[in-house]
Amino acid sequence: DFDTYLKKKNENYTMPKISPQMSFQDFHLLSQNFRMQDMMSGILVPGLVHFKAQDYPLAWSLVGIRSASYTGLLYEYLRYQQLAINADTSFFRTLFIDQNSTIRRSDAVITTLSIVGIVGTYLFDMIHGSFILHKRQEAIRYKYSFKASLASVYNKDNIYGLNFGVNLYF
Repeated sequence: DFDTYLKKKNENYTMPKISPQMSFQDFHLLSQNFRMQDMMSGILVPGLVHFKAQDYPLAWSLVGIRSASYTGLLYEYLRYQQLAINADTSFFRTLFIDQNSTIRRSDAVITTLSIVGIVGTYLFDMIHGSFILHKRQEAIRYKYSFKASLASVYNKDNIYGLNFGVNLYF
């Protein structure tokens, strides 16, 4: 699944027959894939899979949560740096060794919530985003797929009857 070399031709792809009623947005959503590359890119780009699935409000909320989590970690890092400068010790000594420093319980809560926010948004984006992407693709496939319908029709003799029609779209 990793694209480590440039391929001139994709031998696994055949051009699909597109329904004339299909919009470009539906076709674009249908051609999206969830791949290992998206999992790697999702570490840096929050909400990536939800953006691919065109679920923009949820994707932007994941961006906000991840940004707030990074801000919380930055705040705690800068606070520990200030403590280390004031105590004339290293960051790691202040954080892990010195038990009598002025580390508050709220610092641990902010750090924990920030880490949980970063990991949680990543996992939620990968799991829920792939589910939403597949669900929307299936809805589009169903919308433009094989359908059989019975309908009442008005013929030229003014008699109502039943007509059986089949539409095939691939």
